[in-house]
Amino acid sequence: MTTPLPAGLTRFTGANTMSAQDASGALFLCFQDMQNYGRLIVIRNGLASEVPLGVVLIGRPSLECNPLIGLWVVGSAEADRYHVPARVSVPGYVPFVLEGGGVAPQVIDKGSPIDVLYHGVYQPSDLDTPAEIALRLSKTNAAVHQLIAILTAAGVVTRG
Repeated sequence: MTTPLPAGLTRFTGANTMSAQDASGALFLCFQDMQNYGRLIVIRNGLASEVPLGVVLIGRPSLECNPLIGLWVVGSAEADRYHVPARVSVPGYVPFVLEGGGVAPQVIDKGSPIDVLYHGVYQPSDLDTPAEIALRLSKTNAAVHQLIAILTAAGVVTRG
């Protein structure tokens, strides 16, 4: 799928176009235009618009994204070799939110498939008996299959 650029913008087709999508479904793209300026656009509902950054970027900008915190455009040639380029927070980026506090160890239900995977990944030891090895691998295998079933039922993964 291609989307027309906002009126008046061009894109240097030999340079990478970097992209990141936010929690609202908006797609942010940065690229170098034909006049050697760095540009940032956002596509919402199939329509592209330029995102004003308040700084002039020269050359090929890049995107830095922490999906839970924010999105930044990092400049390029506007700084000389003795300085770091601009790093500008992208206005309008909507971070993702983890439901239930995420999957940190303190919120994993004991005995759940995630718990078994998180704490039960088998690391062999010289002290393990063959029965202990078999039991631990069996629990990990069962947890993987339970997790796949949960993700499949939720529509997150599909079986090919």
